[in-house]
Amino acid sequence: MKEVIARAMGLGKRAEVAKRLRIAQSNVSALINYRLDNFSSEKLMEFFNLLGYDVDVLIRPSAN
Repeated sequence: MKEVIARAMGLGKRAEVAKRLRIAQSNVSALINYRLDNFSSEKLMEFFNLLGYDVDVLIRPSAN
């Protein structure tokens, strides 16, 4: 996630990333610092989508 946010910040400032993700700037900082406890997996996938990434979830049997 940190790399994705860093690329997005290449497009602008933290405030612009926050606006694009529809969250507060403090939450952008939380994402950058891997403090993900307050974000659901659905919300994280939404963030990736808003930053122009597709998310695929792969579920397969374990090797055991």
